[in-house]
Amino acid sequence: MSYQNSPMVTPLPRRDPSDAGSAASGSDTSRLSDLRAELADLSTTVAEMTAKRAAQSAASLRQTIETRPWQSLGVATAIGAILAIAIVPARKRGFRYDDYSSYTPSHIAASVRRAADRVDTQPLTSRFERLVDSISNIDTAAVTASPAFDTAKTWLQSVLNGVRRP
Repeated sequence: MSYQNSPMVTPLPRRDPSDAGSAASGSDTSRLSDLRAELADLSTTVAEMTAKRAAQSAASLRQTIETRPWQSLGVATAIGAILAIAIVPARKRGFRYDDYSSYTPSHIAASVRRAADRVDTQPLTSRFERLVDSISNIDTAAVTASPAFDTAKTWLQSVLNGVRRP
């Protein structure tokens, strides 16, 4: 299938072959310079808007952290735990450096080489997507019906009540 017959490809307009040897006309040059100026203005406007939004977001985040420090700490801890679970691969066997004789430079160098040679074929984004999918697929009725949930809820309530008291 050629590109000329394809309905998905729009052909570019062609110049008149008699005009191919001449340079671009003055109107084309002025139009191009106007477009460049407009593009430069647009890029500065986008940069200013982005900087303004970032400053507003940072101020809003700072205010939220100052008004609710314990909740902010909890959210940061949860996000850190989720990232640690997503990033760190699971161990498949026990820790091999339990005895002190394994702490020789050759053993450590070999371990470092093996770790550097090991290639994780799964990108971090797909691992994080799988984590979010598995969390979203949790059956909330089964979680809330478990006795562990009631124990955790009671414990968390007692911690929050202890924090709220002056």
